[in-house]
Amino acid sequence: MTAQVNQTSGHTVWSEAYKIQGLTKIGAASNYQNKDVTLDQKRKTQHGTYYRFAVNGKTTGWLDTRAFKLYDAVEYNKAVNLDAKIVNTTGNAFWTAPYFSTGSKLVTSASTYAGKDVKLLREAKTVRGTYYQVQIDGKMIGWLDKKAFKFYSTIKSEEVVNRPAVISTVAGHAVWSKPYEVVGTTRVNAASVYQNNQVQLLKKAVTDRGTYYQFSVGGKTIGWLDQRAFDIYDNVEYNKSVQLTGTVTNVVGNAAWTEPYKSLGTKLINQATAYQNKQVSIIREAKTTRSTYYQFQIDGKTIGWLDKRVFTNIK
Repeated sequence: MTAQVNQTSGHTVWSEAYKIQGLTKIGAASNYQNKDVTLDQKRKTQHGTYYRFAVNGKTTGWLDTRAFKLYDAVEYNKAVNLDAKIVNTTGNAFWTAPYFSTGSKLVTSASTYAGKDVKLLREAKTVRGTYYQVQIDGKMIGWLDKKAFKFYSTIKSEEVVNRPAVISTVAGHAVWSKPYEVVGTTRVNAASVYQNNQVQLLKKAVTDRGTYYQFSVGGKTIGWLDQRAFDIYDNVEYNKSVQLTGTVTNVVGNAAWTEPYKSLGTKLINQATAYQNKQVSIIREAKTTRSTYYQFQIDGKTIGWLDKRVFTNIK
């Protein structure tokens, strides 16, 4: 264990625990006032409890436990890379090491940096709490209790996408300059401003808070919005004319649509069961990221689009 000698009044350092036979006086405890020491033995006698301590690795003597301020052991101290804002400053302060650990000294009150965006470089845990080493504008400040921070989201992955969508679910959502709660993000507008707008999705980001898309309207990049606000459609890779015939057979779980399923603007026409066992003409083929679809006619009348897997006897 580590400790600091800080209550020296009335205490003496001895060669053994006080009143043990053969002990000799080493010196006044005040000679070691405010010294950081290592405790390696503890002994209880009828007169009290005593620690043997060392200064700078050298065994010095025995001293009453009441003379020491015991430091907290650090359970772990690991590198991190987090962004946060200092928001809860009451009762918190910066220290040169995790609070109440060996060598920890006051740097300044947390209120000195209230409202600041900070970078967290290390995380340490003691029996008392969890602490972060803080850097502001590239300058190392010190260690601060975890409870002082509001943590920003971390982007776990980000990728370029190119998909059409419609903003449909706007309640509780807003558009942001970056994925929500990422450091530096600012509010652009309420999502309701873009309700029912057809948009293009440009990027997808996954954070520890959710999944967000960057989108554009009419070619203009607007911002980032929670994925739950969008109806996302499939891209059509091709849509070409064909001249085929077939039979509507595998109807379970399938339906006819005005466009290839889940492409922009598609609407339900009917369940595929309405056309079961019908001989049809297939006039167009389209492929999306989801599947391949056929546009079909019955008795010369164009009906809609069905998944290719619905048809048999295709010629």
